[in-house]
Amino acid sequence: LLVRERVLIEQNTAQNSSGAVNNAGTATFTDNVVVRRNTSQNGGGAMWTNSSSNTIITGSASFTENTAVGAGGAIRNTGTLTLSENGSITNNTAGTSGGGISNSGTLVGAVSGGKVNNNTPENIHPELLP
Repeated sequence: LLVRERVLIEQNTAQNSSGAVNNAGTATFTDNVVVRRNTSQNGGGAMWTNSSSNTIITGSASFTENTAVGAGGAIRNTGTLTLSENGSITNNTAGTSGGGISNSGTLVGAVSGGKVNNNTPENIHPELLP
C-alpha cells in the first residue's frame, strides 16, 4: 500500500482495532498524507500493524488527533514501524497506553527526522527509543 501526495484519511471508526488502516503487509505514507480524527474501540486509533508488517511514515506524513479506547491512540504496532524525514505522530489519545504509539514490535526512527509528541497519556509505550 502506497499512500501519497496530499491524501486525507479522516473520521473513520472501528468497533474493534484499526480505526482507518489495518496493515498486514507493507504500507508507506508519504508526501503530505494526513491521517486524522479516526477512532478505534480497541487499539490503533488510526492504524494497527500486525507482526509481519512493515510500515513507513515519511515525507511530512502525519498521524494526528486519532483516538483509541485501548492502546495506541494513533498506532498499535506489532510489526516494524519506521518514522523518518519529517513524519509526525502528534496530538493523539489512548485510553490505556501509548497515546502516539503502543509498540510491541520494532520501532525505527523518531531520531532520524520524525517526531512523536503531544500525545496522551504518553508518546510511546513502552519507551524504547535510544
